[in-house]
Amino acid sequence: MGGHANARSVIRKIVITTILGLVSFPFTQMLFTDLPGQIATAGVFGGFVLLVQFLVDFENRLEKVERQLVKSSEEMRHTVQRGFSNVNTATRLYAEAESAGLQTVTVTKLLQQAAKISPQAPALVSTFAQSEIERASIFLRGLVDREVNYKGEDQELLLGLTRCVKHTIDATSLPEVDASDHRFGNFWLSRLGRRYLDLQADAIKRGVQIRRVFLVDPGAVLGNPDLQEICHMQAEVGIDVRLLYPAAVPPLIKGNLFDFILFDNVLSYEVSTAHVEQDEPPMIRDTWLRLDPALINDRINWYRDIWASAVPLPDAIPEYVPGDRGELVKEAGLEL
Repeated sequence: MGGHANARSVIRKIVITTILGLVSFPFTQMLFTDLPGQIATAGVFGGFVLLVQFLVDFENRLEKVERQLVKSSEEMRHTVQRGFSNVNTATRLYAEAESAGLQTVTVTKLLQQAAKISPQAPALVSTFAQSEIERASIFLRGLVDREVNYKGEDQELLLGLTRCVKHTIDATSLPEVDASDHRFGNFWLSRLGRRYLDLQADAIKRGVQIRRVFLVDPGAVLGNPDLQEICHMQAEVGIDVRLLYPAAVPPLIKGNLFDFILFDNVLSYEVSTAHVEQDEPPMIRDTWLRLDPALINDRINWYRDIWASAVPLPDAIPEYVPGDRGELVKEAGLEL
């Protein structure tokens, strides 16, 4: 493409030079009377015209090269600035993550694994990976905003918090949350409940102090083997268990009591329930993680009053006789 343009430019210059040389030939007759002088003068004029064309073309090319150099220099400067900006941003974000107590190696691993997804991977794989990264981003933003909402019943948040807790777990257990049907405590006999109990046992071995208050009907305590078994299952792993009777609920909390768990007195794990059908047990509608200091302080005060109003386990169930947990789980219709 460039070669053809150069050839056309040379031909154009030759044609212009020839034409101007021929046009100037009659005027040379006024300067020279002999033909050789006239031809030589016309040739010199044509050469001069050709030289001027080359000089003009050279100037244009030089100006074009200068413009291109300036443009390239600007692009290079912007590229370098953008590169340094990205480096500075990444360095700042890593520094902020470290100051927040996070391990930056985890963030690096996330990016490394994301980068390993092949460009030839099915669109579903990359779209799903992007969706999970976005979900994690929304979760982290919720922690920054001091409130995370999960629609429906959660599993991993509860288990993850139990794995990470350092000092204390203060929990309430209400019948509408613990009962998956009309039988008390089916949550604790389910796969999730048993995993949760195992993780609490591990936390206690790490030095975590765990307290749990069950809200129960006093008339059903002695005659409810499920409740007795579940309470003692927890007591055996080191959980401090108490029973709270509805009549003993502190006045300021009565009518507003809901299921919540305080982790290290800095985070409240809460669930809200809703009745789908009148004759069916309520379903968990929302799960919340709340970190607002003022709200956490309220929950701490609530739990202090709830704990003080509850009855210690030995006094609440004095005639308990351990039963067969395997039979208890089978009777509940749940998987071992």
